[in-house]
Amino acid sequence: MLISELNQEERYALLGLLKLIVRADHQLSSGETDQLRRIAKLMGEELFLDTTRAAHEMFKKTSDIKRYSEKITRHEARALLYDLSREAAEVGGISPEEGHELNWLAKLWDLEIGNDYKRVTAAGD
Repeated sequence: MLISELNQEERYALLGLLKLIVRADHQLSSGETDQLRRIAKLMGEELFLDTTRAAHEMFKKTSDIKRYSEKITRHEARALLYDLSREAAEVGGISPEEGHELNWLAKLWDLEIGNDYKRVTAAGD
């Protein structure tokens, strides 16, 4: 699945999840910024900015995005959103906080996660 194939609800979830993941360790690294720029380019910069603004208003608290994520039902979209969130977290290494959020998301959406990821987060849990 491509970013361009996400519907509006899925795009909101993507931007909310990216916010959740990149802020989990209370740092926005230059690598994470680069990853966000890459996603903006793939989504289309204007659509990315509009969606980011709307997501910022929609998701004031962590619980807001967590509740909203329950609405995402397409397996392909779930997998893409998880992969993009994981890629953002992997820049500079997955922190224990980021790993916690990724584990929550994988469990919520019943996604299989690879052994490499489990090994990285096991050290921080």
